[in-house]
Amino acid sequence: MRYGQGPTMGMRFGPGLTPTIKMLLAANVTLFLLQAVTGGGSAGNSFIFDFFGLMPSKAIGQFHVWQFVSYMFLHGGFGHIAINMFMLWMFGTELERLWGQKAFLQYYAVTGIGAGLIYALLMPLIAPGTEFSTLVGASGAVYGVLTAVAVLFPDRKVLLYF
Repeated sequence: MRYGQGPTMGMRFGPGLTPTIKMLLAANVTLFLLQAVTGGGSAGNSFIFDFFGLMPSKAIGQFHVWQFVSYMFLHGGFGHIAINMFMLWMFGTELERLWGQKAFLQYYAVTGIGAGLIYALLMPLIAPGTEFSTLVGASGAVYGVLTAVAVLFPDRKVLLYF
């Protein structure tokens, strides 16, 4: 917690929300709730996962290119989305303030799509059979955000467990 200064004196936890982070959080949470309502809580048993999750055999073999973007907005469970959105909020907010909305969103998209491309192109070579496995989650883009923060602020201390 930090103590504010000026006319709004008070305590505040975390970095606050920026417009792009708000939009990404809202999109992820909305689609997670849609998954829950439609019974799409886990891969392999829902239309949402089958159509929008990233399956290399479909994304590349059947040209379902939207999966390289849509997979980032689906999650495998509450813990999965909670950790991804927490990390996005904690670290993405500072990058968005530093780079601006447009540059941050471009970076987030490139790292997320790049993670999907790496998965689709390399995993079937490393582990045969994964071309029929579905990838979901914003973890690739979030790891891109974490990498940028680590490179830009290598001496930054991160306090865990409050």
